[in-house]
Amino acid sequence: MTVMHPRKRIDIFVEMAVLPKVEEALTRAQVTGFTVVPCIKGRGWSGEWSSDEIGDAGRMVMLTTITRTEALDVVLESLRPVMQRWRIVVSVADVQVLRSEKF
Repeated sequence: MTVMHPRKRIDIFVEMAVLPKVEEALTRAQVTGFTVVPCIKGRGWSGEWSSDEIGDAGRMVMLTTITRTEALDVVLESLRPVMQRWRIVVSVADVQVLRSEKF
């Protein structure tokens, strides 16, 4: 049987202009890797939106990372100042990884 290891996946939806602040928060929490993907369109509590703007100011992206369970609180506390000032959505999920040394 293949051994899997528990980790936490954190998905962060944020405006592109705020992404450096999120990256700084993850670095403070010693998260070593993440992936950023563009968001095309969506709908939320403020209505529908789309990323058809010319600049990055209002463009939305999703940053996703997988980290050790014990690092989750550090990550969330590092993000708290960003969440208080900027439009940001954070979700957390339990995941299993095959190569524990990578996360």
